[in-house]
Amino acid sequence: MNKVFVVGAGFSKALAGAPLASELFEKIYQKAQIRDDDDRPQRELDRRNFNTVVNYLQQEAKPLLDYLKRDGTKVKTCDSVPDLFPINIEYLCTILDLNIKCPFIPQGIGADLKGCPIPYMHGLMVDHLCGARQFIQHYIVQLLLPEQLSPKTELLDKFVSLIEAHDTVVTFNYDILIEQVLWRHGIWNPVDGYGIGKIHRHEEVDCSNFNVSDVTVVKLHGSINWRTPSWFGNEIEICTTHPLTNAPLFHALNAKSKRPIPRWKYAFNTHVVLPTFLKTARHSWELYMIRLASRALAEANEIFFLGYSFPEADAIANFIFAQARVDAQIRIIDSGEPRELANRLIESYGVINENVIYEKNSIENWIANDFKYTAYERELERQRDMKELLGDIVHPR
Repeated sequence: MNKVFVVGAGFSKALAGAPLASELFEKIYQKAQIRDDDDRPQRELDRRNFNTVVNYLQQEAKPLLDYLKRDGTKVKTCDSVPDLFPINIEYLCTILDLNIKCPFIPQGIGADLKGCPIPYMHGLMVDHLCGARQFIQHYIVQLLLPEQLSPKTELLDKFVSLIEAHDTVVTFNYDILIEQVLWRHGIWNPVDGYGIGKIHRHEEVDCSNFNVSDVTVVKLHGSINWRTPSWFGNEIEICTTHPLTNAPLFHALNAKSKRPIPRWKYAFNTHVVLPTFLKTARHSWELYMIRLASRALAEANEIFFLGYSFPEADAIANFIFAQARVDAQIRIIDSGEPRELANRLIESYGVINENVIYEKNSIENWIANDFKYTAYERELERQRDMKELLGDIVHPR
C-alpha cells in the first residue's frame, strides 16, 4: 500500500516550534527594526525598502481603522508592537509580486520604464519592491534554519514508524525537519531522496555508506538547503552544510564545504517559493516537483494531511490534489477545523465520504496516542446519538 504524507506548516509548528505563516510577518518585522552596522549595504537598503512598503500599507489602512474603532470595533494588533496592524505574509508577498511582475506604470516605447515610481505606492519603484522581497526571503530562511527550531525527537521518531518503503512525503515547508529524522532512521539521504538535483559543486560528501532512499521527499516550495546557481538557470544544487557555519546539516554526515563563506555575504541564495498567491511555476524544477507530487497522489491508497490548511487561492495545490484517487483512504489531523478540509475534498474532489477520517486533535497528541482517531470516534458517536434522538422525536416509541 503506497502512502502519501502531505505535510504543512502546522506539522513543523507542533513538532519543532517553527513559525506558522500567520507568525512570519511579525518576526520579520522585528528583524527589520534592527539596523545592521556591518559591511552589508545591500541588506540595509533592503531593510529600508521593506519598512517603507509596510509603512505605506499601515498608513493606507489607518484612517479606516480609526473610523471603525470610534464605533467600538476592536482591531487586532501585533503582540510585540502594539501600534502595528498584522499583515498577512501571503498578502504582502502577493502585492509585491503583482507590482514587480506587472507594475502600474506607463509603458515605454523602445525603453524600459520600470525605474519609474509606481503611482499609487508613493514613489516606490520596482527595484525597491524587489529589495523588500529579498529581505523577506532572507529572514524566512534564517527563521527556519535548524538551530532556530526545537525538534521533539521522541515524537518525530515515533511518527517515522508510519513511513514505509516507497511512501512519499509531499511538503510545502521550507525547513528540513522531515529530512533530518528520515536520515537518522536510514531510509533517506540527500543525494537521491529529493528526486531532483545534485550535491552543491563546492561541497564534498562521503556517499560510500549510503543506501538508496526508500522514501522520496517532494518539496513543492523549495527548501532552505537548495541553491540555484544563476548561470545554470533552473538546476537545483543541494547543500548538506550550514550556510553560515559549514557544519553538516544531517547528523554524522561526512560532508564539508570546499570554500569559506565570504564575510560580506548577505542574502541566502536559497531556492524557495515565497508564500504568495502568484505562483507561476515557470521553472523546470517546479514543474518536475508538480509531476512527482501528482504521480504520488494518483497512485496512493492512503493520504495523510498533517497540519496543512490547503489555501483555496493556491491554484497549483488545487491542481495537484485533483490528481488523487477518489477511493483513497484520507486521514486529516489538525487541531483547527479538519472537517472543513474533509468537506472540501468530498464536495470538490469527489473523494468517497466513508473513506475520510478527520481528527480534530494536535499532531503531538495523535502521535503520542499511537495514531488513534479518538476525536473522530467521539464525533461519530455524537452523530449516532443525534440521529437516534431525532428518530425518537419523529417516530416515538
